[in-house]
Amino acid sequence: MKLVNLTPHTLSFRGIGGEYLDIQPSGVVARVDTITRQVKMVSESDIEIPVNRVCYTNIINLPEPEEDTLYISSSIVAMTANRKDVISPDTSRDSAIRDEAGRVIAVKALQTFVLEE
Repeated sequence: MKLVNLTPHTLSFRGIGGEYLDIQPSGVVARVDTITRQVKMVSESDIEIPVNRVCYTNIINLPEPEEDTLYISSSIVAMTANRKDVISPDTSRDSAIRDEAGRVIAVKALQTFVLEE
């Protein structure tokens, strides 16, 4: 299986046996266009802050499906794409490995947002 990193970052994974794998960026970054619309205002301590409704629309730079290839993207891209070949790093509590500052340094799993049939 070929894994293609569609993020701008090196992705680090820890395998079941404890070994690490780094996947370098492919040079193509998949992104999602957004449409935002202000739906209300909230205020705290005399500061007004807009609350926007965000809709995800067009995916930019997502390659067409290729046999035996999985595309690793951000979770937003993977959710919006709704394709079995587009996955993202699982940064949940059970999967993420964090440093002392709480930054994710590796993950133990990938995630999909499409139900397998």
